[in-house]
This record gives sequence, structure tokens and C-alpha cells, in this order.
Amino acid sequence: MAPIHRVTKKEKARIDEELKLNHHIPTILVDLLGDLSNIQFKDVLTDFMSKYKGTNFDNIEQEYNFTKDFICRLLESAFSNPFQGVIEKAMKLAIAETNFVDAARERFIHPFQDFLLGSIIIDKFYGQFQTWFSEELCKSKSTCVEASWLLASVFHDRTKPLRELKNMIEYEEGEVVVEIPEKDEYIHALSSLYFHLSEEKTLESWVLDETENRISQILREYAEADNHGVKSSFSLLRHLQKAFGADAFNPSYVEAALAIALHDSQLHEQLLSAQILPLDISRFPLPCLLLYCDAVQEWGREKRYNPEVRLVNLKVEEDSVHCEIAFDQNEKARDKFEEIANVTRCFQSTEISFTFSPRVYVCL
Repeated sequence: MAPIHRVTKKEKARIDEELKLNHHIPTILVDLLGDLSNIQFKDVLTDFMSKYKGTNFDNIEQEYNFTKDFICRLLESAFSNPFQGVIEKAMKLAIAETNFVDAARERFIHPFQDFLLGSIIIDKFYGQFQTWFSEELCKSKSTCVEASWLLASVFHDRTKPLRELKNMIEYEEGEVVVEIPEKDEYIHALSSLYFHLSEEKTLESWVLDETENRISQILREYAEADNHGVKSSFSLLRHLQKAFGADAFNPSYVEAALAIALHDSQLHEQLLSAQILPLDISRFPLPCLLLYCDAVQEWGREKRYNPEVRLVNLKVEEDSVHCEIAFDQNEKARDKFEEIANVTRCFQSTEISFTFSPRVYVCL
């Protein structure tokens, strides 16, 4: 591992201004939204940029409500459905978790930050992501790559606060068993799409196949173990079924759910052993993108909002993406470096390099 450098005075001044405004989303990320030129959400995100930068939040609930309104606008613009109730419940669950669970991390703005980071990357490499995903599906605003990315990022931690609150209930009242009637249907869809894409077939040509295979067995095992990634993928499909009926199994939506199901590190060693991972970004663009964005999005996550864990640099260049994050301790920086090294074992990308480097929050 290379030496860990300190933040500069200029970077610290920018961070201090973010902290004064009680912003969880760093200026360096927000400013890049003004450069968007390809994705369908560019106008909404430019509006978000202009309004967010000038807003001073008195508390995190204000920032949550501000973020919620833009998430619903994005969902409305892509799917003609803002999923208002779904998003509001997610916000309230995140607030409840931070109030009742001592070790809880921030879970509502975090998925939106994943979405912003991934949107900047997709916009920069728009032609490649359209080709990797499906040029045919990208003809529709509701099934294009950025719409699928919106679902994958916003819903990827949907059930994590529920799991923590369920643990509290079980502490008081004993085991709580939650059965998902559609579990087998969801597992068949996810595993069927995985094998379809792994055989280098196009996303739009996928047809549901209910044959059991090695990935369906792993997904079932982790669903029964209450894994939040697998359960959150089920949650997305369930909400889509409620909204769209049978159209919930559009391949664009199922790829979003597959990205969610595979993102949690608890599954990775078993998936690597089964040779399901690593994924190739040219066949699984959104699962690979979520692996990277979710791993690097560390700033603003601690319950008591450690101001010394911040994004200090983001470079999205012709063939590379690089994030630099400042930490308050060398040990935390090294832990994150090791985590991201493990994540990058899980996907392959020859056309775009995805890298990360840590800094220490001590000003030069």
C-alpha cells in the first residue's frame, strides 16, 4: 500500500464550508452534476445541484426530506411513479434506526450518494454503458441504463434498517420469522438472468427460466440468513410488482435487482468459490458499478457524523475513475483500502479502471 497523504489547506477549507452547511453530500460530487450531458436525469440533477449548494440544513431530518423530494422526482421522471410512500417509509426507517441502534450508520442519503456517483460515471462513459447494458432497452426512459441504475442504487440497502429493528424486537419478544411468499419466484428471476448474461446473451432477449442452479442455491441460503442485499433485491421486485404487475420482470428491472442481490460482501467469498464472481463489466455493468460505488461511498456514514471522513477528490477521466477519501485515522484508511481491494476482486473492467486512495484528515 502506498503512503497515506494528508489533505491540503484548500481541501480542508472546502470541507469546513460543507460542515458549516451540515451537508452530507460533498461539494466536489455536487459540482460535477453541472457537467452532465447525456443521462435523462441531467436537468433534475442540475436543479438539485443549484438548490443543495445554497441550503443550510438545521438538522439531518431536513436534509433527508430535501433528498427524498428529489429521489421521488427522479422516480417520477423515469417511471411516471414517484414511489412516494415507499421512499418516505425508507426515510422514516433510517431515522428510527439511528435513534434506536447505537452502531447504526447513515442509510438514507447514502444510497442517493451512490446514485450520484454512478450517474456521473455512466454519463461520462454513456455510449459504453448503453452498449454493455442494452441499446434496445435504452430507447425507453423507463428501461434505459440510468433508470435501472436509479432502482439499483436507491433500493440497495432497503431492508438493512428493518433487519436492525427486527433484532431489537427479537431481543424483547423472541424470534421473528418473516416468510416471503414470492421468494422462489424472485430467486428464479435473479439466477436465470445471471446465467443468461454470463453466456454473453443480450439483456433484452432474456426470458425467465425457473431451472435451479448454483447461484439460486446461494441466494436462497443467504435469504434464509436474512442477508440485506438478497432481501433488498426481493423488496425492489415486490414494490415493482405492486406498481407494474407482470412488467416488474422487465430485464432492465431484474438487472437492478441482481446488482442489489450481489453487492453485499457476505456473499462474495462463496460466489468467488463458485466462480460466479468476478463479473465482467461488459456483461454486468450495473452489478459492477454498484460494487464500486457502494464500497467507496464512506463519507458521512457514521451515526455521529465524523467530519474527518470526507471525499476530497474525484476524477472521472477518459478511461478511469478515481476517488480519494480523507480519514481521521490511518487504521480506518487501511481498512477501507483492504475492503476496496477485496471488492475489486469481484469484477473485471478492461476499458475503465476503477481505483481508490485514502488520505488522512490532518491539514498540510
